[in-house]
Amino acid sequence: MKNTFKKLAVLILLVSFFAFFSFVIFYNKANSFDEIKPESKFIFPEQKQKQTLQKQEIIKIEAKEANQVEFYINKPQSLTPVYLGAGIKTEGNTWTFPLNSESVPNGDYYLKAEITSQDKKHEKEILIEIKNEQKKEIAKQEEIKKSLKQEKAKIANQEKEIKENENETTKIVLEATKALVAEMPKIISGQEPTKEIIAQNYKKIENEKIPDKIEEFVKKNQEEIIKGIDLKKKENEKEKIKNTIDLLQKEYEEISKNKPKDLFLEVFSSVKEDKEKNIKEKEEMLRTMDKEIKLFSEKLSGIRTGKEQIKKQIKNILSKTAETAIETAGISIKEKLETENIVQEKLQDTQNKVEEQLEKIEKIVLEKETAKQEAQIGVAKDSDNDGISDEEEIKIGTDPFNPDSDGDGYLDGIEIEGGFDPLNSSPADKVIYELPEKSKARISENYQIKKVEMIDISPKEKKIKIEGKGIPNSFVTIYLYSEPLVLTTKVDAQGNFVYILDKPLTEGVHRVYVAITNNEGKIKERSEVFNFLKTPVAVAAIVPPVFPEDTASPAERLYGVYTLLIASIVVVSLILSLIIIDILNRRKRKID
Repeated sequence: MKNTFKKLAVLILLVSFFAFFSFVIFYNKANSFDEIKPESKFIFPEQKQKQTLQKQEIIKIEAKEANQVEFYINKPQSLTPVYLGAGIKTEGNTWTFPLNSESVPNGDYYLKAEITSQDKKHEKEILIEIKNEQKKEIAKQEEIKKSLKQEKAKIANQEKEIKENENETTKIVLEATKALVAEMPKIISGQEPTKEIIAQNYKKIENEKIPDKIEEFVKKNQEEIIKGIDLKKKENEKEKIKNTIDLLQKEYEEISKNKPKDLFLEVFSSVKEDKEKNIKEKEEMLRTMDKEIKLFSEKLSGIRTGKEQIKKQIKNILSKTAETAIETAGISIKEKLETENIVQEKLQDTQNKVEEQLEKIEKIVLEKETAKQEAQIGVAKDSDNDGISDEEEIKIGTDPFNPDSDGDGYLDGIEIEGGFDPLNSSPADKVIYELPEKSKARISENYQIKKVEMIDISPKEKKIKIEGKGIPNSFVTIYLYSEPLVLTTKVDAQGNFVYILDKPLTEGVHRVYVAITNNEGKIKERSEVFNFLKTPVAVAAIVPPVFPEDTASPAERLYGVYTLLIASIVVVSLILSLIIIDILNRRKRKID
């Protein structure tokens, strides 16, 4: 017995010594790994000088002892790296990555390779330039120029016709007024007035400035039409906002009815916050719109009142000039009562003629000014939805069919607003990408995450695909959490984008946004949050309302499948174990 215990004690000492010795070796190796990084160098682009990349390029890096290589780009002034994708090991220690540089905005970048070796990471970076030519559609631009010329010619022609009719109206009103004051002395005295009296009466008409009154009347008519069109636009916009609010409120009410499981409390909270933020923004827009509509209505009412006052003023001028002309006859109208009715009839006829002419010019202005405003819409058209009219884009040299003329990832309108050159892709002084949930930028219907799904790249490889929408032909920034990840991609001509994410994501809930940023990384507009659940073999969108009390959640559905699978494996294992035990027992019995 003693020998057995001695042997056991020696064995324990030997095992302890071996474990301690192994720990020392492992500790030293671990420390040396921290101090000495595996060798790595870029093969293409070369490290010696800044290289320009265009279209499709194959990035190559030699990284010894690497288990994984991921590629990122950084603007020199940016504090946030943008993920490009994972490298592929080809031969030996060489890793490659197929870079479509057209999906990356133009500009200078640090191309970074994040190399993982035995769970330790280090980076290798070089300076590159992305410079893809931004082709202008010359033929389409020529069409725009031709169209603008035609629209401007229409506007000029309408203005000319309004002015001609205004002059014609002035001439008719003046002639009618002069005829009235010329006849008054003759009606009263029965004698032709002298040239001096006629000249004196005409002078008094000139002092009343009838042409100025008619010009003001025409302008009031034009203002009335413009304000009426603007008011109608505002009312249509208001109706759209009201419909959007109604839809958002219904969605919010549906979300509020659900009782999510603990796993999804944060998800529902983020979605509800976004819905609330969106509703508040739209309600604020509605309040602003109501104020504008009220202001427009008041101005329109004031214009119409002013127009009627001018009509009365012209009538009063006729009465006043007629009275003055009567006085020049030297006889009071009361002394010749038989002429009073004649005078009143003549005055009324002249007033009717003048009013008829004013109504005529009103109709003409309505027709011509409406046509002019329709032509103005053509001139103010913004074909690429970048916040700058086609006419202005042609003037400053940007492309009216490309929202990002220099291809640097920022809309032309946003660059001009921020004081940057929309024709120069040089970066800003400091780029810090803003967090979407903390941004004060408005939630816009222009940007949306439509779908997140797992797709099969090969029988053994799956990747996550993100689909969404944005302004056609622009670059958008995708923000992916709970792992902070910034991505960029280009929107196609139909306003859709697709991003294939090859970076592994942890299992659990993730949220994603798409946004447009300015040159400093600040978000100008963003989508609502989109949540999804990541599992080892699939992703499931968490788009409330999805959890009525009698319905299983995506997690429950997915994990239910896995539970069934695991249970099946356990049962099969037990059956196999029993079979093996039975076989062994039979063999033992035969031997015995």
